[in-house]
Amino acid sequence: MGNSKLSISDKISGLNFIEFSAGLLLIFLLFIRFVYIFTYHTDLEGVEFALVHFVQMIVLKGHLYGNAARFPYLLVVHAPLYYYFMAWIMKVFTIDVVNDVHLMYVIGRSISLMLLFINYYLLLRIILVLSPKFRYKIYLVLIFTLFLPSHFYACRPDSLKLTFFVLFLYFSIQYFKNNKWIHNSFALFFLTLSVICKQDILVYGLSLYAVFFLIKRKIAFVVSPVLILIIISGGIYIYYLNSGINLLKELLFYNLQYDSDMSINFLLISSHYVRIFPLLAFTFLNIKSKNKLSLSLMILSLFYIVISSLLMLRSGSNINYTYESVILLLINVVIFLDESEIKFHRYLIYSSNYLICTYFILLFIFNNILYYKPYFLSKTELNYKNEFYSSLQSSKKIKNVVGENVLFIPDMKYYIFYPDVKLIYGSDWHYERYCEIALNIKIVPKFIHNEIVAKYDKQFTNGLVQYILVENNYKSKYHVSAYYPNFELYQLIDNFILYKYQPTQNSETDTKI
Repeated sequence: MGNSKLSISDKISGLNFIEFSAGLLLIFLLFIRFVYIFTYHTDLEGVEFALVHFVQMIVLKGHLYGNAARFPYLLVVHAPLYYYFMAWIMKVFTIDVVNDVHLMYVIGRSISLMLLFINYYLLLRIILVLSPKFRYKIYLVLIFTLFLPSHFYACRPDSLKLTFFVLFLYFSIQYFKNNKWIHNSFALFFLTLSVICKQDILVYGLSLYAVFFLIKRKIAFVVSPVLILIIISGGIYIYYLNSGINLLKELLFYNLQYDSDMSINFLLISSHYVRIFPLLAFTFLNIKSKNKLSLSLMILSLFYIVISSLLMLRSGSNINYTYESVILLLINVVIFLDESEIKFHRYLIYSSNYLICTYFILLFIFNNILYYKPYFLSKTELNYKNEFYSSLQSSKKIKNVVGENVLFIPDMKYYIFYPDVKLIYGSDWHYERYCEIALNIKIVPKFIHNEIVAKYDKQFTNGLVQYILVENNYKSKYHVSAYYPNFELYQLIDNFILYKYQPTQNSETDTKI
C-alpha cells in the first residue's frame, strides 16, 4: 500500500506543476529569441545597426578608432574586443559586409544566443559552489532569462562582456573560498577580457576586490586591481604610441554626457527597482550571515545596484546596465535560502509556489512591454524585410550620385547600407538631433567634457560635407532646413531625399579636414 500511494514529500520533491510551467515559459522565451535571430529588423535594441557598422568599418578600413575630434568625427563608445572578434569571423567566412548585411546580423545574434546557454551553465556552477544541494535551478534560470534585456541578444558586446564577467565572478568566488592562486589568475584574465569588451565592467571588478579585501583582509585583493589597472593603462599607452589616439579620452571623457531633463532616466531606474524588489528583500536578510563570503556578496550586490543606477543616468542608457547587479541578487537569494535552511517541501510549499508564479508573470509582462516586440509576426516581419532590401537597393543608386564626396546621414540606422562611402558621423556630438529625427524624443544632453561640437558644425558650412541623406517625409525635411540651411534639395531617389551643399555669401571657404 505504501508503494501505491506516494507521500506528499515524494510528490513535492518531483517536478511539480509550477516548475513544469516555468520550464514551458523558458522554452517559449528561448523560441522567441531563436526566431529573432533571423528578423530583418535592424535594431533589436541599443542602436544595433551602429554597432554592426563598426564591424563593417574594421573589415573595410582595417581599424575601428580614429580621433573623434577630427573628421569623420566618429565616437566609438565601447572597448574594442567584441568588434574585432566579429570582424575576424567575417573575414574567416569571407562575408561581404557591404551586400550581406543581414547575414552579419544572423551570425552576431546566433553567437549571443549561444552565449546565453554558456551563461546558464556558469551561473549554475556558481550556485553549486555556494549551495551544492540547491534544487530549484529551473526557477533561477527563468528569472535570469526574464531579467536579460534585448541588448544581450543583439549584435552588441553585452553577451560577450557578461560571459567574461560571470567567469570572473566564478573564479573570484573560488579564490575567496580556497585561496588557490590559479583561480585568482583566471579571475584577472577574464576580468581583463570583459573590460576590453565594455569598459564599465572595470568599476564592477574594482568594487569586488575592494569588498573582498575589506571582509577578508587578503593582500591579493589589493594587488589584483593594481595589476588590472597596469595592464589596461599599458594597453592604452601602447595603442597611443602606435596610433596617436588617446583611448582614455575616446572611451571615457567624450562618453560622459547626461540629459538636462533626467525624468526618463529616473523612470527607468525606478521601474528596475520595482522588478528587483523581491530579490533585494532577500538580499538584505543576508546581513545577518556569519559566513564571510555570503556577507561579501551581499555588500557587493548593493554596490552593484548603486553603480548600475548611476550608469543609467547617462544619456541613451537603458536597462542593460543592470546585468551584474541582477546576477549578484540572484546569488544572494540562493545564499539566503541555503543558510536559513528553508525547506520548500516542508513549509509554505503552496504559497511560495504561487508567489513565485506571480513573480514570473509580472516579470514576463514587464519584459513583454519593453522587449518582446512582435518582430516575428509574419506581416511585421515582411515589412521589415521589404524595408531592408528597399534601402539596400536605394543605397546603390545613391552611392553613384555621391561618389567620393562626403555624405552625412542624420539617422544612424542607414549607416549599415553605406560602409563603403565617405561618411561624416556626429550623432554623439548632437545626440539631441539624432533623438529628434530617429526617436521622436526631445532631450538636451550635456557633456562632462567636450570641445568638439563647434568645430564639427563648421564642416557643414565650409563645403567639406557635400550631401545629406534623409527619408522623404516632413520631419526629415524640417530637420535639414532647421539645422543645415546651406543644403538644398538635390534629388529624390526612391523613398529618400538627397540634399546638396549650396554655399552662401556667409559660408566659410576653408575645407580642411
